[in-house]
Amino acid sequence: RVGCSSGNLPKHFCTRNRTCASTLCSTEALIKRINAEKKPARAPKLTSAQRYFKDVSEDLSRHFGTRVRIQRKGKKGRVEIEFFSDDDLDRLLGLLRTS
Repeated sequence: RVGCSSGNLPKHFCTRNRTCASTLCSTEALIKRINAEKKPARAPKLTSAQRYFKDVSEDLSRHFGTRVRIQRKGKKGRVEIEFFSDDDLDRLLGLLRTS
């Protein structure tokens, strides 16, 4: 068989006679092993206030049918409601007026 042992490289890149091709195959194997060993990143623990604003944001997102973000800075904050067109904005304004 001509080609690397993993079968990932085309024949013209990896043959048994080329040491650079075996190095490339070894590098690919090393990257796969490193990626497999990585621990999944833990989400940071949220404070009760952060959890509350996240829940409110998700509730508003469901109500409006679009992404809603709540950003806090000290005692102040901002509520952002995404829209994608003039019609979408009109729909959101209608929902806000009736609420």
